[in-house]
Amino acid sequence: MRAVRPSAMQSWVSGLPVAPATAKVILGYVSSVFRAAVVDRIVTANPCDTVRVPLARRVQVEIPELSTVSICALRYHPASGGWSTW
Repeated sequence: MRAVRPSAMQSWVSGLPVAPATAKVILGYVSSVFRAAVVDRIVTANPCDTVRVPLARRVQVEIPELSTVSICALRYHPASGGWSTW
C-alpha cells in the first residue's frame, strides 16, 4: 500500500473502461480503503485525494432531415387504426 502513488492512481482511474460516473464510484471505494489505512497509520496519506475522474466525452450526433414522406410514414400506425393525431 505504501508504494501506491497519486500519479499511479490517476493513471489507473483514467484507464478504466467504464463511464465517468462509474469510475467515480470505484475511486470512492478505493479511496475509503486508503482512508482507513491512514487512520490505522499504515500509510501517511491517501493517494486518491488528488485524483480526478476524467470528464465524459461529448459525442457529436448528426440528425438527418426527414422528408414529408418519412414524417407521414412515422405518423401512420396500421395496428392502432390508422393515422396518429399527435
